[in-house]
Amino acid sequence: MDMKQTRRLKIVKSISPKLSPLLPLKGNWLAQAGFTTGMYVDVIVREQCLVILPSKRDDYTPLVKKGRASTESRS
Repeated sequence: MDMKQTRRLKIVKSISPKLSPLLPLKGNWLAQAGFTTGMYVDVIVREQCLVILPSKRDDYTPLVKKGRASTESRS
């Protein structure tokens, strides 16, 4: 399947109290690139660069920020 190699997305403010930057990723192009619903990914962060890869870990434990519950434990 022919896919665009570059996508232009806009970083917006989240609606959380801290108004941190938010980069929503959605669309069929994610599935075409091999990313499926429920899949965990690793995000490699470099200066002005994000690399998103399927997680190779099978014992994945979501990160929990101090004082916040994991999204896995929410109902």
